[in-house]
Amino acid sequence: MPFSILRSCIPRSEFPSEPQIFDRWLCAADCDNKLIGGEKTLSLEKFLAAPFLAYGIGMDRQFNLAGQHLARAGVNRKIAATVESFVLVPFLLRGTNLISLVLERAIQKLAVPGIAGFEPPLSLPDIHERMFWHPRHTSDQAHIWLRNRISEAAASIARVE
Repeated sequence: MPFSILRSCIPRSEFPSEPQIFDRWLCAADCDNKLIGGEKTLSLEKFLAAPFLAYGIGMDRQFNLAGQHLARAGVNRKIAATVESFVLVPFLLRGTNLISLVLERAIQKLAVPGIAGFEPPLSLPDIHERMFWHPRHTSDQAHIWLRNRISEAAASIARVE
């Protein structure tokens, strides 16, 4: 494959690249979550005490980037359930006292009634998606066309807020 889209948490690369999509992590919970009590912010104490809905990626259920960051920082959440897809998370939060970390764009695009997003009580790394390619493809017209289509698709995703 002549290109790939990688996250910015990888080491610097000599390969040409272009930024594509930026996103950030938010806490998500049901608006009637009794443990949060209608607050617009969540204290670290409440974050750590609340039952957490995590989502894992792949066959080995590797945590998403926010979960990996928290694990490296030694932050222990009370994980009550794990699912394979971030798309399920807002739907599974409804009517529960669970909380989760979800990308802001997912909360906006899925717009699940009764689910609110708010700032997490911890600093989490933002998501910066980039498109990388081998330098030998930089001037290839077909490759330029493909990169332009990918960039247009990313821009259309980023525009929908």
